[in-house]
Amino acid sequence: MNEKGNPLAGHKAYSLIEVMIAMMIVAILVPPFFGMARYFTKINQKSRTVLLADAAADNQYEELKSLSVPELAPLAEKGRKRDGDFILETEVKRYFPEPDTEEGSRNHLDLILKDNGKSGFLSYFVADDLQSLTSLSGSGSLQVDLKQEMSGMSMRMADAGGKSVFHHLNPSTGIHELNIYAQQMHMDQSISVCVEGYTDPWNINVFESPFRYGRVLVHCSGQTFSTDQQACRLGTDPVRFFSYKAEESASALVSVQVKVFAKPGDKKPVSVRQGIIRAVY
Repeated sequence: MNEKGNPLAGHKAYSLIEVMIAMMIVAILVPPFFGMARYFTKINQKSRTVLLADAAADNQYEELKSLSVPELAPLAEKGRKRDGDFILETEVKRYFPEPDTEEGSRNHLDLILKDNGKSGFLSYFVADDLQSLTSLSGSGSLQVDLKQEMSGMSMRMADAGGKSVFHHLNPSTGIHELNIYAQQMHMDQSISVCVEGYTDPWNINVFESPFRYGRVLVHCSGQTFSTDQQACRLGTDPVRFFSYKAEESASALVSVQVKVFAKPGDKKPVSVRQGIIRAVY
């Protein structure tokens, strides 16, 4: 209290206009500040989501790299599954490098025979599509029949005891590339392949161990080829027979694509991982 007894003397007062101006300044500055804060919060959340999605895609891709061709075949049909907070979509299909020559389209057919112990074997037959993979567990010798039909190609695999499996294929016209992988067959094993009713060209490639534990016979267009014949190439067009020595196990190139979605109904993925892997049979 001053000499005149007035307690408010010496204190600065603010008018209503000054208060309103101050409030207007605050109203102008605060929204952009909070807007920037919300923006950076959303950016951080999106960055975190992308990082977690990338990790999920990488983990799925690495898991697929460890699978064999028979294990990858059921994944050839595109489908989605939940993995934590994300939805994963995996696409798996065979990959074929572009040929160096201009011989036209090729239909790839792979026949694999593996020793299963106690005179038994496990055989696989697969075409361009992994979904076509067919397997047979048998004993004794393996007989494979490929026959031209009006609706495509029929394939039959049978063992010495009569156990068999059938499959129907729809190959396009062009060169039929039949690869027979016999590196893992045992000493007394034999494979007999019979190709009937074809006029299209055939390239038949046999891959066997350097020590040749078994025997491979191919009957095609009235000609018979055998790995007992000491030649790297036999036959003339339209059938050519090649025999190779190979130590590595049979394998195939597979194109893999993993898409990660934030929600089940999303069409745009958060993360994508793709590449070419080599999978063994």
